[in-house]
Amino acid sequence: MPGMVACIGCGGRVPDVDGPSHRYMVASPGCWVAYTDSLVGRIGRPIPDPFGSLTVDAYAVQHPGVPNPQATQSVWVHLIALHLVLEGGWPASRLVRLRRLGADASHGWPWLEPPPSLGEVTAIDLATAMADTAGAVARRWVEGAWAAWTPHADTIRTTATDLVQRLNP
Repeated sequence: MPGMVACIGCGGRVPDVDGPSHRYMVASPGCWVAYTDSLVGRIGRPIPDPFGSLTVDAYAVQHPGVPNPQATQSVWVHLIALHLVLEGGWPASRLVRLRRLGADASHGWPWLEPPPSLGEVTAIDLATAMADTAGAVARRWVEGAWAAWTPHADTIRTTATDLVQRLNP
């Protein structure tokens, strides 16, 4: 049985295992395994939308990586998605199109310095949640990930408004 370590990305306590991780998000292998297992449904806890769809965004902003074009674009796109659904009332069904538009528009967006804390709830909390609490855990994870980036919220809101105008001219 593996020991536990703090994830180098989100700080959550994850199994200390060897294995792959994401190519530009900085995460410990144990965190990546917990996340990908929940993403493909291996944990057997379907999460209703919008929070089920937003777990992708929560994971991404809790593992922002280091300043480079891919990581910068990723953080922006996922923060905009969180903002538009949580604060803007957008349906989760529009997230794929929104993320694609954000990726296309992201050239020149600056690196956003990650906050000291990326949120208290992480992928490992969802992976270890009981089936009857998984939806509530996902909600706390998503909302906490967005709240952690509050220092950049006004900038994200402004950029999201511009992006939405492109989507809905």
